[in-house]
Amino acid sequence: MSVQDNWYMDNYEKCYYTGKLGSIWTMVHKVMEKRYNKRVDLLRVIEVGSGHGQHIKFVKHRFTHYLATDIRPHLLSELVDIRIESKFADASNLNFIQDESYDRLIATCLLAHLDRPMEALKEWKRVIRRGGALTIYVPPEPGFLVRFIRKFFIWPKAQQLGLKNAELVAYLEHRNHYPMMKVLIQEIFQDDIISKYRFPFKFLPWNLSIFDIYHIEKIN
Repeated sequence: MSVQDNWYMDNYEKCYYTGKLGSIWTMVHKVMEKRYNKRVDLLRVIEVGSGHGQHIKFVKHRFTHYLATDIRPHLLSELVDIRIESKFADASNLNFIQDESYDRLIATCLLAHLDRPMEALKEWKRVIRRGGALTIYVPPEPGFLVRFIRKFFIWPKAQQLGLKNAELVAYLEHRNHYPMMKVLIQEIFQDDIISKYRFPFKFLPWNLSIFDIYHIEKIN
């Protein structure tokens, strides 16, 4: 098992989901869901890169089917929510899913990690029906504010948890930069409705952002 896998299995959640960092990540999940809480038409949901199900507890709208996919089976094995069906799957290749068979797709901090982000976005669009929704968390890599928070808050906490090379692990994993991810989303979903929530400063540049949430309504 790689250093990254050991980190995600043992201490990732302790680092990011406790203390002040935990408050930020809880807010991220809540922001991703806020506009959907009263939707009644998003019954079939797929979450790509689900980890061990950190996000589902924030999903308040009704659903009849929730599919969680990931390439790390040891994380999927930790899913305890009986409402979730889990499947080992590459987010860039969802060929086991028919076209337009889901109402909503959720991707929490996944796009920055992928070797083939353009192929992934095409697949995500393909499996969502017209009128359906996609919610994509896009980290502002390698923005100034994110690097500041990592240097003074995340790296020290990760090191206390035993990850000596926290910076190396982060940048091996977060391989796609924000401008590219933004352009890819605009290209793949150019015929759809795209809106964006930026925190903490809506009108300032991406490199002064902590996170962006892209909300997409599929039209074509």
